[in-house]
Amino acid sequence: MGMLKNVDDRHKTIYRAVILIVSSLLYSVSMNIFVEYGNLFPGGTAGISRLLYQLANMVNVPLTFSPVYFALNIIIAVLFAKPLGKHFTSYTVVWFTLTSIFTAVLPKIQLTDEIILITIFGGILSGFATSLVLNINASTGGTDFIAMYFSIKKGVSTWSYIFGFNCLVLIVAGLIFGWDRALYSIVYQFVYTQVVNFMHERYKHVTLFIITQHPDDVAKEIYAYTTHSLTVFKGEGGFAKQTEYLVFTTITMDEYTPLIKHIKAVEPHAFITVNSTERIVGRFIQRPLD
Repeated sequence: MGMLKNVDDRHKTIYRAVILIVSSLLYSVSMNIFVEYGNLFPGGTAGISRLLYQLANMVNVPLTFSPVYFALNIIIAVLFAKPLGKHFTSYTVVWFTLTSIFTAVLPKIQLTDEIILITIFGGILSGFATSLVLNINASTGGTDFIAMYFSIKKGVSTWSYIFGFNCLVLIVAGLIFGWDRALYSIVYQFVYTQVVNFMHERYKHVTLFIITQHPDDVAKEIYAYTTHSLTVFKGEGGFAKQTEYLVFTTITMDEYTPLIKHIKAVEPHAFITVNSTERIVGRFIQRPLD
């Protein structure tokens, strides 16, 4: 059993390594092909880095994007990463380190001079790359670290403050480099956000209604895999008039597919319906990032 676990852990490590490389590569391609030639300003440390190095170049200080981007991210990681866990932090540091390297060494290619195409496809590619890394319980670093740190430490959501800060960066960029670039950057960030919201499942919730004659077996699988609590109702089948049980629980979307497999393994005759859950009021255990 221990050997099988080691093999499984090894496969997970290899999978995460591949995702980290692919994600950082795609994000860097988006930065070099779309963001660079569209003169756009992404959110977070990428936008701050572009703003700083362009301001430096205006006063003849030789700076490039990659070292500024890496420096900002590593400073934030050192200051805010401790509560987020060593694995989460390590994967994130690897991601933004690879991104810094790739953006420095990959060629800058102009595919089109149509700014709206640059804006939309740049947002799609960056959002897709970010979603890949988020789905392996890592992040792109920077302001993500800050938002998650205060969300965990203070128990409050800080993403709105991060959005406000991104807006401030765009205002500065608009005042200096022209409002058309700032406005196109808003479109870019909107497309980026929509892609991430669509692909990232960790903070989406679904409610399961499971009809079974073996509620104890189902309950054990739910708690063993998700640690979420559940409620069991006793009832009677409307046609066969036999005793049935309704197991009710709410889980995150990324737990859904593997949990269904676990349930079907112990109770192949279970009847399961799945409802999207817009909001949870009350105590809900969120699995740790590590």
